[in-house]
Amino acid sequence: MAGREKYWLALKMVPGIGGANYRRLLNHFHDPQAVWEAPARLFQQLQDIDQQTRDNLLAYRANADIEAAWQRFLASGMGMITLESADYPPGLANIYNPPPVLFHYGDVHVPKGPVIAIVGSRRCSAYGRHVAGQLAAELAEAGFTVVSGMARGIDTAAHKGALRGGGYTLAVLGSGADVVYPPENNKLYQEIIQKGAVISEFAPGMPPLAAHFPARNRLISGLSDAVLVIEAAEKSGALITVDAALEQGREVYAVPGCITNNYSTGCHKLIQQGAKLVASVRDILEDYGISTQDVHKNDSTVITMTLEEQTVLPLLGVMPLGLEELVMKTGWHTSQLLSVLTALEIKGFIESVPGKRYKLTDVKGLRR
Repeated sequence: MAGREKYWLALKMVPGIGGANYRRLLNHFHDPQAVWEAPARLFQQLQDIDQQTRDNLLAYRANADIEAAWQRFLASGMGMITLESADYPPGLANIYNPPPVLFHYGDVHVPKGPVIAIVGSRRCSAYGRHVAGQLAAELAEAGFTVVSGMARGIDTAAHKGALRGGGYTLAVLGSGADVVYPPENNKLYQEIIQKGAVISEFAPGMPPLAAHFPARNRLISGLSDAVLVIEAAEKSGALITVDAALEQGREVYAVPGCITNNYSTGCHKLIQQGAKLVASVRDILEDYGISTQDVHKNDSTVITMTLEEQTVLPLLGVMPLGLEELVMKTGWHTSQLLSVLTALEIKGFIESVPGKRYKLTDVKGLRR
């Protein structure tokens, strides 16, 4: 394998090659080195490979210094796993359209135990962030590996929660494994590499293109035994992960959310269609025969909200809103509104600032 690894990398670097064409080439030639060394005339006979891909391959092959590219790759410290590697994740090997090559930083040897993906909206509420972090921490404490996509919102909260819970977490990227996206997650990216791994099917240096994320989502579910959805709109990208999970025979869980929040409609629909409702970590642990004694009792229940609290919370954002404006938006008496605001503040979802104003609590300040 060692002498052929550079050919696996070289073939992946061909512009526009894609996973499907990569596998078609392997089906025809059985080995990346054979693809690289085959006479050009043979490629014209490959009817299932489009002309543009054939042209790109021949042009890249004619000009690439694959030995130099391989040495640069080794110097980067990035790891590579191929379909013939002993380390190739067994869960991915059995899905439709498995990636021929995976690139990674960190330790890709997932600890023994259940693996769960946590996905949801990028534009999540404070409640969604809180629940994602809390459940991820509790699941990590109970021995689960947490998989997500390191996107803003629920993904970020899930990774942070898993790390806080002392567990292993795996980030599946929609860019090259060496491209941090979103850029503000650079610190989180480094922490995941130290205590888990980041992994990608895209070539090093590849930017986070929109078309990459649906493909990335099938890997998130493929690496997992189950998928937990927290806050997803009816047409959320997180539901692509759910579709892939169902096709792969994975269990699907969903956390109910605020009935006035559009980013909860997808979760509610999933529950109506048969996804298991998660009101506490026990709802997941019991399916794996894991005792809740390993999870801190203070953290074992998702904080619930009254209908009044569900009405007020979506009105608030990161910028403070005055009490009078909230009275106008709700149409409530001041005393009623103050009671609800106090309850939300006690639960850690909002905070008061000078001038009788209120804002969402930053995720770092939310209670565990």
